[in-house]
Amino acid sequence: MGGYEFVAKLALTAVAAYYATTLAVWFGHWFAHKPQSPTRGFHMLGHHAIYPSSKKTRHSGDVYVSGEGRTNSAYSLLPSLGVELASAALVLPWQWTLFFMGEMVVLLVIINHVHEQFHAQKSWLWRFGWFRLARDRHDIHHDRPRNFMVADHLWDRCFRTFEPARKRSME
Repeated sequence: MGGYEFVAKLALTAVAAYYATTLAVWFGHWFAHKPQSPTRGFHMLGHHAIYPSSKKTRHSGDVYVSGEGRTNSAYSLLPSLGVELASAALVLPWQWTLFFMGEMVVLLVIINHVHEQFHAQKSWLWRFGWFRLARDRHDIHHDRPRNFMVADHLWDRCFRTFEPARKRSME
């Protein structure tokens, strides 16, 4: 494989991993809000029980509070992420599957960290306008089943679950 071919395959795999991972996260999060979802308890009895509405989306301290054990809402994403990874393993050579999985992990760490910052009273990301806007969009999510993603709302727009923020936080 030549240098250009390798770079092209790397770029294509990186783009595919990004969109596949954000789709899996969107689907897992959306499905966790459905009454028939077996993962509903993890998300709704954990995260949404601790932060039930936009009026209560901030923890009083600097640290994010997550449900523990069976109520940790991150578990609601595991089935869709597992399907994503198994699908990648079926169509990609093992080396590219490892790269795909590595990017998936990095994206999940970033998404999770930004999400945690939404719920911290004093976030280090507050100085960025994109963060304040994303946090306002996330507040909407705690009032109604909209805006299932953290910052990139492509899949929310595709599946018509996006709702723009009507306010701009300046707290």
